[in-house]
Amino acid sequence: MLDKVKNYLIIPLEFDDEDQFLVDLIEAAKIELAATGVREKQTEQFKALYELAICMLVCFWHEHRDEQGNIPPGVIGIVNQLRYSGGEEVED
Repeated sequence: MLDKVKNYLIIPLEFDDEDQFLVDLIEAAKIELAATGVREKQTEQFKALYELAICMLVCFWHEHRDEQGNIPPGVIGIVNQLRYSGGEEVED
């Protein structure tokens, strides 16, 4: 996921000065999505949307470090799609 986030942020993969910070933001984004009712385990059909939401949150928080509590409107739309689409994988 770190490579996807770095590509989304247009950070060269070999540039690793902020890797730990980005990993922390990725984990925070997963926690934020879980708090909204969206779990990490998504069907293949919805996995790309889940990962896009993570990238968008990390990007927003990376660029607006003083606004950590806010969720960008585009992410809210994805959250609603994932929550109400039944994209979660069913555990056996």
